[in-house]
Amino acid sequence: AALDTQEPNHSILSALRAATPEDATVIAGMTQIGYYPRPLWPVYRPRTYLASSSSGNLGFEVPTALGAKVARPERSVVCITGDGGFMYNSQELSTAAREKINVVIVLFNDEAYGNVARDLDESWGGSHGAAVSNPDFMKLADAYGVVGMRATKPTEVGELVRKAVGLDRPVLVEVRVIDNGGRPIRGLEAGHFRLEVDGQRAAIESVRWLDQTPGAQAEAAEARAASDVPALPDRLLLFLFQKDLGSS
Repeated sequence: AALDTQEPNHSILSALRAATPEDATVIAGMTQIGYYPRPLWPVYRPRTYLASSSSGNLGFEVPTALGAKVARPERSVVCITGDGGFMYNSQELSTAAREKINVVIVLFNDEAYGNVARDLDESWGGSHGAAVSNPDFMKLADAYGVVGMRATKPTEVGELVRKAVGLDRPVLVEVRVIDNGGRPIRGLEAGHFRLEVDGQRAAIESVRWLDQTPGAQAEAAEARAASDVPALPDRLLLFLFQKDLGSS
């Protein structure tokens, strides 16, 4: 069982899940808030949660969302993406508008390749070119003829997604995750959760399970040593956790 305590992740995820229909198909992209729900997103129907897993395909989420909607047009499709990944295929807004593929794209904008920036900062003391220069996403949506919505605060995402799903049109929802000083909200990273395997619990760190840094390896080893959970490979732990939640 996972205990979701990280903020602002918890509030954002809760608002997003509450606004998303239970039978909707959710595409979780390669972005901090896309990584976060992997072990935590409640899934109520088979094949309604799609992610690239450890393939790490930055930019895959928007084309995948369009394909999911074409395959199952009766279902709502909500795509979670970051600004860096979205810009790989932003031109697909044209496809959505032209072919009337009514997906809801939720774009978390931190004006950076946020995970890259975090890793660089932790390892080298600076983001070193991970910042990006984005267009005005609301003007971009308008230019392509899709509906644009911008959240005034991250936790407003639920209200906007609920409204967007009801429109049954292609919608781009921008959620800025920049603090008042213009810095990315680095709380949009991995929190500490608990994993339960056969009734035994171990504290682990989501997203960084696959890290090969000595610090991450030491934390994982310490967490497992503090519990009675067998010392399974981190990738297997992730697989077991996702399988238990019906997310794989």
